Amino acid sequence: MGNQGHSDANYFQFKTWVEAGIIKDVTAITAHMNSPRRWHTWDPKIISFPPAEPIPSTLDWDTWLGVVKYHDYNKDFINGQWRCWYDFGMGALGDWGGLIFWIQHMNF
Repeated sequence: MGNQGHSDANYFQFKTWVEAGIIKDVTAITAHMNSPRRWHTWDPKIISFPPAEPIPSTLDWDTWLGVVKYHDYNKDFINGQWRCWYDFGMGALGDWGGLIFWIQHMNF
């Protein structure tokens, strides 16, 4: 996976601070994703999976599901939307966690 954060000025500034001893003895890190994305809307009204829709003829739904427990098809489970469902992509943590924690992971 590419991670643009590894080439950003924030990465190098943080790395320099760690190497200089300005940041040290870290025992915990709290990270946040502070704005919604189109697939992570943080909509409190989502209380169930979306309703079943007809499976497109061009999609092998059983193969797409792989080892995930069976879900009826809905367009919100494919393309970018799969990311917001824990059954498919671990929600925002699975989607953005690698990006949000990259700097800390590479420097501690």
